[in-house]
Amino acid sequence: MVLIVSNSSWYIANFRLPLIQAIQRAGYRVAVLAPGDEHTHRLADAGCSLHELRIRNKSINPLTELTVVWQLWKIYRRLRPDAILHFTPKPNIYGSFVAGILGIPGTSDIAGLGNVFVRDSLLSRIVRGLYRVSQRRTRKVFFQNPDDRDLFLHHRIVRPDQACLLPGSGVDLAWFDPAAWTGSPDPYAEIEEDCAAAAAGASGAATSGGATAEGGDPASPTATAGVASSAATAGGVVPAAATPLRFLMIARLIREKGVADYAAAAQLVRAAWPAAPAAAAVPATQTSPAAAAPGASATAPATPAGPAPRFYLIGYIDPNNPGAITEQELAAWQADGSITWLGRQHDVRPWIAAADCIVLPSYYREGTPRTLLEGLAMAKPLIAADSIGTREPVHHGENGLLCAPRDPVSLAASIHQLAILAPHERQTMAAASRTIARTRYNMHIVIDTYLATLAYIAPTPHTAHPHAP
Repeated sequence: MVLIVSNSSWYIANFRLPLIQAIQRAGYRVAVLAPGDEHTHRLADAGCSLHELRIRNKSINPLTELTVVWQLWKIYRRLRPDAILHFTPKPNIYGSFVAGILGIPGTSDIAGLGNVFVRDSLLSRIVRGLYRVSQRRTRKVFFQNPDDRDLFLHHRIVRPDQACLLPGSGVDLAWFDPAAWTGSPDPYAEIEEDCAAAAAGASGAATSGGATAEGGDPASPTATAGVASSAATAGGVVPAAATPLRFLMIARLIREKGVADYAAAAQLVRAAWPAAPAAAAVPATQTSPAAAAPGASATAPATPAGPAPRFYLIGYIDPNNPGAITEQELAAWQADGSITWLGRQHDVRPWIAAADCIVLPSYYREGTPRTLLEGLAMAKPLIAADSIGTREPVHHGENGLLCAPRDPVSLAASIHQLAILAPHERQTMAAASRTIARTRYNMHIVIDTYLATLAYIAPTPHTAHPHAP
């Protein structure tokens, strides 16, 4: 029997169900140890035996944490699994420690390190020490990006023979298949019709007062006839699109994910549309690689016209996180037209399919963000911060653009740069994203690695493998 341990059933149900099914097909029974939630039934439906884990993810109280270790000790001794796969930080540390003492072979999955691990503080030193002690007997420690792997090796938390680099959690190319959404209803249509009606009313009021708006967003104060005319004379104008370009960010609504930077960049782009070229928005000292993307068109016009891009945000507020975005901030961003918040969506595929670009300006220490992998699989250009974890899926200038982290001006320049590309150039980027998803981030690469590891550390008669992956 293989035991899978996590700090939430939601995590296992959303990210590890295909792995569970593959393990079952390989001849193993699967049990899950995690706190129960609204997704627990999906694990039961998948044929897993379920065991409750009481754990508080934000707690740093030593007594509370010792009770978690004691729970794991009792459950591991009672179940005596053939192997244990640990996911999420506390199971990685506490579970691996207990499994090592009991002699049960196991693995850990380091899906990013967040902020605590890398800060020079007492807590970060304690966490590093706990990882070092807990991973001594772990058979394999999986990493989702080379920076995290190298950091663990540098601090001698793991040995080279333990470390294994995976392409994130992988992505299901059949589930995230852009062809399946061709001709499907546009989920943004009603939102944009309402926005256009409101903008037309504002434009009519402005015209009656003596102002004239031509091209671009009718509500933009910079979209005057004189500016549009001079822009056309200077560098040509992109033909007006039937619908605005749509940029979509999907993330937990915390500051470290770059949510506030996204809103600020949206304000910059929309306020400058169509009068200001990207070069005017970015200081001369800008060092972001987006300033010289190898895939940028040499003939792209400096000043686009047509509707201003629209910026959408999917995600939920995490009130228990100290970096949480507040409802007041979201309301202000929506009121000034910067972004449209779509709340939490249980199926993001229709929204990704109808978007033109996926954006993630995160400076949180990510593993490999799932939202970027889903964007790759759905054949979308990406814009991401040039930071640990987020940079790996973006081949700068090939399938998207990188921007400087924590820098809304750099992000706005990247958005503007992608927006002024000719449609066929964005389509080339989109095709490159799907190719990268297929060759580097296919979930079967991850599943096959786990199966090979299980065959080595806990072989069944027909899965025995003489060598570790």
